[in-house]
Amino acid sequence: MLQWLGYVYTGRLPRKYAPWVLHDATCSTWGLRHAVRYVVLVAPLIAAVFLFMPASTAIRVEACVAAGGSILIGYLCFTTESLEHRIERAGYPYGLAAQLREERADAAQRAVAARARERREQRRLEHHRG
Repeated sequence: MLQWLGYVYTGRLPRKYAPWVLHDATCSTWGLRHAVRYVVLVAPLIAAVFLFMPASTAIRVEACVAAGGSILIGYLCFTTESLEHRIERAGYPYGLAAQLREERADAAQRAVAARARERREQRRLEHHRG
C-alpha cells in the first residue's frame, strides 16, 4: 500500500514493477484507475479545505466540490499524457500505452463486428430453411 501511495504522489515505482505500471496504464479499467489516483492525490487538500475553512458546513462542502471538480476536469484533460510519462519513467517508450489501448479497442471492435456478422448469417440461414 505504501508503494502504491508513493506511485500516486511521485509516479515512480521500483524498476521490478515496470510491467505493473504498463498494465495500470493499459488495462480495461485504466481510466477508473487514473481517476482513483486523482482522488487519493487531492483528498488531503480537499480535507484541509473542509476542516480549516472558516465558514458554515454547507459553504465548506460547496467549496470542496467546486475545487475538487474543477481540479478533476483539469487533471483528466491530461490523463493520457500523464500515463505516457508514467510508463516512460518505468522504462517503456513514450506512446506505448496509447498504442496498446488502441490495439485492444480495435480487437474488441473487430470481435463485436464478427459476432454481428455471425448473427446475420445465422438469421439468413434460418430464413432460407424456414
